[in-house]
Amino acid sequence: TLEGLREAIGTASAGDFASRHAILLSDANMARYGLGPADFQQVLQGGAGTVNAHVVFIASFGDEAHGLARSLGSRAHFCPTPSDIPAVLRAILEHTVDGR
Repeated sequence: TLEGLREAIGTASAGDFASRHAILLSDANMARYGLGPADFQQVLQGGAGTVNAHVVFIASFGDEAHGLARSLGSRAHFCPTPSDIPAVLRAILEHTVDGR
């Protein structure tokens, strides 16, 4: 999960693009892999200034995904169901394009 996000940020930052985005979709079962908010924060900040990096957590066991999204701030999002994904992606892209 984090390796994929690192690679996406690296690829986006190295390219000649009008805008640069890296959006990770994850099932949010991070405790199972020993990953926490600090791990994600480090990777998300690695692209700060050059790549609009975001994490979208989909569903979860208990409150794990919602808790992760809350702790990571505006670069993390929680979708209780997969049907919420289009609206969240739209909001991310609108926010970064509009510069809000």
